[in-house]
Amino acid sequence: MKKKALIFMLFVLSITSTMAHAQTPDYIHLKYKLVPISQYYFSNNEDMKSDDEKSFQIALRSGYQYYFDMIIEVKTGKSVFKFDTLIVEKVKGKEEYWTDPENKHYFSTKDEKGNYIKKESVFNQTFYTKGNNKSIDWEITDETKNILGFNCMKAVSKNKNLLITVWFTKEIPLNNGPSNFTGLPGLVLWAEDFFNTFTTEKISYSNDKSSFEKEYNNIINKYDKEKKSEIDDKTFLLMKSKIAKQLSR
Repeated sequence: MKKKALIFMLFVLSITSTMAHAQTPDYIHLKYKLVPISQYYFSNNEDMKSDDEKSFQIALRSGYQYYFDMIIEVKTGKSVFKFDTLIVEKVKGKEEYWTDPENKHYFSTKDEKGNYIKKESVFNQTFYTKGNNKSIDWEITDETKNILGFNCMKAVSKNKNLLITVWFTKEIPLNNGPSNFTGLPGLVLWAEDFFNTFTTEKISYSNDKSSFEKEYNNIINKYDKEKKSEIDDKTFLLMKSKIAKQLSR
């Protein structure tokens, strides 16, 4: 086990001790990067008529890097996930080209019972959804790999039409991840669906309860203020899968 993972495991185990808990961080901070590309998009998109076109689209889309901040309260499992900033790196010699991602993520929160709310858009139509840890049924595979020093396991959605793949680590035994990628026995460090790929860029820790509560409540208030309607996330996921299937024709 890598040193980084071992340190975190010792931290989690120490939570059961009141004395140790007072000396250990209460919050995990993660920086995720989203790029609007995925293996599914390029393997199923018939608009890619040549390898040159595919290579250009990969380069173009890879230059659109969306960064998100996530904070997880270790004791309760509550979390807040929100968009932070966009960095654009244009393709050299083709700076006039740009792209507008088909699927955009904005924010989500998850409560101590595993229920989450989320704002997301598909082809510029915004959806406010609610779900829980069981919104995605997972199949955990035997495949493993190392991400940021943590041993990770691969999981895929049991509903193959959803086209979702994630890598999670039991070395951080928190049932959480970016957006709605949750419901596994460990933290999701990498996630992919038809439209996007999330990667973890940084993990840090703090004891700043006031900042977490402020962010958490702000997102909930923003969600309640903005939403005109709300749908179940399972329904939304099925809708996205149908759109992906149409794009694959």
